[in-house]
Amino acid sequence: MLANVNVTLQPGKYLLYCPILDHKQKGESVDLIIKPVNAPPPSSAAVPASPTDTASTDPTTTTAATKGAPKRKGK
Repeated sequence: MLANVNVTLQPGKYLLYCPILDHKQKGESVDLIIKPVNAPPPSSAAVPASPTDTASTDPTTTTAATKGAPKRKGK
């Protein structure tokens, strides 16, 4: 069964778990932490730049990643 539910949660820590038999005791659970709107992002939210990232800061140029692109056969 699949269902969509919209809820409004106040800042705090909530435990989400699977209610089937002993699934919660077997580890099928997760803590959901809702922070206030003005809270700073967690330090783990920052994604480091890829070492192969070649994006240009020049607004007149664009770059495209080609790693994994199909190779052209023929001439």
